[in-house]
Amino acid sequence: IKQAKHLSYETVLRNLLSAKILRAVYIDGVGDCVLINNNIANDVNIRTMANCESFFDKPILELVKAWLRNLGLVAFNQIKTKYDGEGNPVVGSFEWDMTAPSYVSPLAEYVGGKLMPGFVACDFSLGFNRDEITTAAAETFIRKVQMTN
Repeated sequence: IKQAKHLSYETVLRNLLSAKILRAVYIDGVGDCVLINNNIANDVNIRTMANCESFFDKPILELVKAWLRNLGLVAFNQIKTKYDGEGNPVVGSFEWDMTAPSYVSPLAEYVGGKLMPGFVACDFSLGFNRDEITTAAAETFIRKVQMTN
């Protein structure tokens, strides 16, 4: 969903790639990745980190998915994750690690006599060091949530 006075992430990504600030690489077993275009020698480290992230990320996504289903918070078979092979799930104009429609009050509401679902949207940060989540990173996430409403 396009937001007024905002560039889409596709436009921003395309501009950063064409300016050679970022570059796209394909990593076996991970897929397409976008890297800061500063040092090609770092690609080996990026491959290791990407594989490590998916190694820990996938089981946690599955646990949260099961938890949401078991509590009845989301439509049971409509949970989408970034590992489903369909691109990252989107709510609003943002990509998330996992999304699902929810018919639970107060997330769902009636519009014109029709029940419209709300959404559960999750992003995960699996930093193993406490200092990895900076104030700037938290503010960016909070802004993403606020702009999705």
